[in-house]
Parts: sequence; C-alpha cells; structure tokens
Amino acid sequence: MYQRYSTSKIKNRKKSFIFCCNIFRISIALCIPILYKIYISEYIKSIFHVSFQIKFLENYIPYLKDVYSSLFNKYKLQIVIPLLMIYNYCNIYKTFILLISLQYPLILSQILNIYLINRINNKAEINNELIYTTGYTLILWEILFNSDTDEKIHYSIKSIDSIRKGPNINKFSLFLITIFISILHFINFILFNNIENILFDLIIGLTLYYIFFKIFELDPNNPRQFQNFVDFSLFYFILISFMINLFFIIFTINATNNYPNKEEIIQNIIYKYSFSSIIIGIFFGAKYEYNFYFEKRFGNWAQYNFEFDGEIAEEDESLASSISFNKARQWNHTNFCISLIRLFFIFLLSFTCLYPFLNITSDNFYQNLVVNNIIPWNILGFGLFHLFKLVLKYFKVTNMLLLTIIKERESF
Repeated sequence: MYQRYSTSKIKNRKKSFIFCCNIFRISIALCIPILYKIYISEYIKSIFHVSFQIKFLENYIPYLKDVYSSLFNKYKLQIVIPLLMIYNYCNIYKTFILLISLQYPLILSQILNIYLINRINNKAEINNELIYTTGYTLILWEILFNSDTDEKIHYSIKSIDSIRKGPNINKFSLFLITIFISILHFINFILFNNIENILFDLIIGLTLYYIFFKIFELDPNNPRQFQNFVDFSLFYFILISFMINLFFIIFTINATNNYPNKEEIIQNIIYKYSFSSIIIGIFFGAKYEYNFYFEKRFGNWAQYNFEFDGEIAEEDESLASSISFNKARQWNHTNFCISLIRLFFIFLLSFTCLYPFLNITSDNFYQNLVVNNIIPWNILGFGLFHLFKLVLKYFKVTNMLLLTIIKERESF
C-alpha cells in the first residue's frame, strides 16, 4: 500500500515537473519574437534601409503589388487553397491544426501592434499576411510529409521499407519547402523592401512549429488527441473563450488611451482579431458530431474522420496516400473524380457561408464586427467540422461505403 502510494506520488511529481518545464519552454519561445520586434527589428531596418529593385521590373512594381495584395492579402489564397485541399483529402484533425496555427500569429501580431503604436507613434506596422508564410508552410510540411516520426505514439504499422525511405523523403520535402519559403520571402522583399518583417515571419513561424510539434507533440494522425479537444467541458470552453476575448479588448482599450485616433485603432485591431472566433464554431461543430451524430461512439467517429479501424490503422494517412484511392477508411476517401466534385462543393459551401455576410455594411462598428466577421467565421467552423459533411453525404460525394459499414456495425 505504501509502495503504491509512493509510486503514484512520484508520478504526480514527475507530471508537475514536466508541466512546469513545458510552461517555461513555451514562455521562452513566445518571448523570442516579442523581443525581436520590440528591440531588434528597428535596428535591422536602419542597417538594411536599402531600396532594392530589379531594373526591368521597376515599371511593373505597382501592378505586381496590387496583384500580390489581391491574391494573398485580400483573398488569402496561400491559406484557402491548402486548407480546402487538406479538408478534402486528409483527416479532420489536420484541418483543425491548420486553422489553429493561424490564431497564434494573429493574436501576437495584434498585441505587438498595440505596443508599437504607443511606443513609436504608429511608425512601425506588422504585415499581418506575411506572418502566416513560414509557420503555415512548415505545418503543412509536417502534416503532409513528416507526421510519422518514431518519437511519437502512432496508430500505425510501418514496414521496414517505409522506415528506410521515410527520412530521405522528409529531408527532400523539407528542402523543397525551404526553397518555396525563400521564393515567397524574396518576392515580398522585392515588392515591399521589408526585411525586418521577413525575419519576424521566420522567427514566429519557427516558434509556432516548435510549440506545436516539439512541446505539445501534436500528432496529426492520432484521433485521441482530437477527442481530448472535443471532450473538453462546454462550460469551461465558453468561460475561457470569454475571458481571453475580454482580456484582449480591455488590453487594447487601455493601451490606446492616449492616442488621438483611439477608436479607429481599436476597431481595426479588433476587426482583424475577430477571425480567432472561428475556434468557437469548430468546437461546437466537432462536439455536436461526436456527441449526437455518433452518440459518443469513439470507434465509429474515429473511423469516419481518420484512417482508423478498431485500435490500429493500416498506415499513416497523408495527402499523397488519399488522392485517387477508393478506401473505406475515412469519410473523404473516394475515387479521383468524386474527390474533385467534392472539392468544388466544399469551395461553394465555404463561399456561401462567407460571401453574403462580407457584403453587408453598416456605419455601426459592432454590427459590422458581429455580422461581417464573428457570425460567418463561426458558421464556417461549424460547417467544416459537421454541417458540410451532411450536405456532402446528401449529394453522395462522400464515402458511402464507409457509412454502410458503420451502420452495419451499429445494427449488431
């Protein structure tokens, strides 16, 4: 009895120690981009204050800036296209990780914007679109190529050949991703000459990747991790979301007290921050599907959303393994033609959720905030994690064989 008590006590102390270490590591990781932006970026800007342009492009720079702003800033194609592809072909947890990865840079950039407004009278601005480049791309790489590491516990059986080939594929894909990120940053540098923001994007992207996959050890193929999010208490989720948003609004109002254009700044910052409300729609959509549609039957829910059959999946799911394979292991595993049709439906449904609300304008800021941002993003989050699947099932562009298997299992 005493030995059992001592063992449990040691385990509790070990868990507490690991928790404290993780908090310390996260704090250090979060401080690096903040310290860089506050103390180092202006120094780098003064050193590299050089207007770099290619001569034969000088006449086209204004036009290229407009095209770049329209594609990447207004329509955010660098975010939308990969997100829709991942949702259409991969498990739902990977879509969740991608959407969550957008929250941290957004919140951090807005807090730094507030600080810099007070500190240097709005002379420094953070490019809110640029900060998605490195982190988002690295997370895409982890999801598509590097999600089967030996250090993590997986629901998978890997052959000797796949283990031997894995590291080489990972290194080559990382090399390609590095080139892709470099090209994007080079284009941005040619158009806007903002090297200090490019370095900030690199730092915040590497920080985000480190927190997600080295501290939290997220495993995109593990249904249990996503179930932990779905099973989280509804009351505490609403309470925590309310407290975080209230803190951010109060912080914004207090930090801009002495600034002439206080109302305009507050509205601009909160308007951009409102995208983070999509997490509420995601939570309700996933929770409703698990608790009511699948009646908390983990096996059926996991098989529907993951490559999961009972206790062990046959292989690690990735984008490449999902396209054009008709496998009865996941709701979006269909043949190539149906997958393309479903991709069109997903785009149409997403557009239907956002477009009507984005075109409603009002002189009242709070009405715009709720109608143009909070409502459509929450509808989109709920739709992606439950409602869209029902619509796709109705039009039979989902894995109907899998649904038949699940129904037969429930009948026994």
